[in-house]
Amino acid sequence: EGNFWHKPRHPHQVWLDGLFMGQVFYMRYETIINNKANYSDIRMQYENVRKIMFNENTKLYYHGYDSSKESFWCNKETGLSKGYWLRAIGWYIISLIEILNDMDKNHNDYSFYSNLFIEAIDGILLYQDNESKMFYQVPEMKNREGNYLETSGSAMIAYALFKGVRLNILDKKYKNIAEDIFNGICNKYLKIYNG
Repeated sequence: EGNFWHKPRHPHQVWLDGLFMGQVFYMRYETIINNKANYSDIRMQYENVRKIMFNENTKLYYHGYDSSKESFWCNKETGLSKGYWLRAIGWYIISLIEILNDMDKNHNDYSFYSNLFIEAIDGILLYQDNESKMFYQVPEMKNREGNYLETSGSAMIAYALFKGVRLNILDKKYKNIAEDIFNGICNKYLKIYNG
């Protein structure tokens, strides 16, 4: 397949959040030190994840994929995890905006990453809570018992939106969405005790 495994103890597995762990630093290294020699390898990681882990119907990325289809958590036919996880989606989206920040802006792959970024942003925004403007831990199951409005994943989405606007990848209207998410986090969870 060509994708990096998440960890040696998890062979055959690709985790969405793992793209942040490796690819951001890989891109920075290739851009600054290695003369972009392995840009194609980085792109291949994202192409495979988009092809295998993106659900065209929900517009969300599954959290994990096991090509051996042996993990207890995966669908034995597809190898995909059973659901989506907000924080993994957040890490994935941040990986894209950081790659766009670091890579050669004149390289042909720039539009490939910006299109993935915009698609992922527009996908997760479909699941934004109308009242708080935040996102649920399991984004598509807001009414599921035990599911909750999740701070760190919502903050990651806000961060990516702000940076996407600043880098002129996203239209300026997304700044208002980012502000709503940030303010929603503060209004819901920020408390002042004893001054």
